[in-house]
Order: sequence, then C-alpha cells, then structure tokens
Amino acid sequence: MPILTVHLDKITNIADKDIVGKSDPYVKFELEQDNYLKDKNYGEMVSTTKKDDLNPVFGEDFHFNIPTLENMVLTVKVMDSDYGRDGKLGKCKIKLEKLGLSTEPQEIKKKVDNNIFSADGYVFLKLSYAN
Repeated sequence: MPILTVHLDKITNIADKDIVGKSDPYVKFELEQDNYLKDKNYGEMVSTTKKDDLNPVFGEDFHFNIPTLENMVLTVKVMDSDYGRDGKLGKCKIKLEKLGLSTEPQEIKKKVDNNIFSADGYVFLKLSYAN
C-alpha cells in the first residue's frame, strides 16, 4: 500500500497560553478521507512534547499507509501538554489531493495560529507520497 510520509520540521511563534512557564507543544496528525456521505479515518499520530518552547524544532517523521490521495485531508493540531486536559494552541487542514505529491519531499508552510499582538504561528512540514 502507498505511504504518505510527513516530516515535522518545526513550529514558529506559538502563543504562550500557560499561566506559569511557557507552553509545552506537541503535534497531533489526523488523516481522513473526506467522502460525501461518510468520512474514513486513516489514523492519528503524535509527536514528542517540547517543554517550555514557543519555537520548537522536531525533526520527526510519520508514515501513513493510504490507498490514494483522493479526498485525503491531513489535520495538524498543535497542542499544549498540561496536567489534566491538554489545550489547543493552533490547527490547520491540508487537502493532500491538490498538492501533487510525489516521492520528492515537498515543503509546506501552514498558518496554525492567528496572533493579534505578535507574529502568526506556522508549522513547517515536508510531505511525500510513494507507491
């Protein structure tokens, strides 16, 4: 089965939502096929957590086995690891079908957080797709 590879490079300018210290960000990837009547879930994967870091560098790879890129949507959620319930720091959705992915990694920069008083938060990825 073909494999979608997601390389999580870094995130920049995450807003600090913690009262004490700084946010402890991690990224949750969710992949689904957006069908007309019923979506099909292809799983989720989670990065490591970067403690007290508002510009974390990850350098991590994630692999999803998927049959096609047709109607596939990768949701990127930037989360804050907290005691109790984790908080959401940002989010974006990437429609994979429109990217023309191949075995050559394609650099993607997506806004995950609109900040009013500071620079917006972005996630930097490299995506590739191999049969």
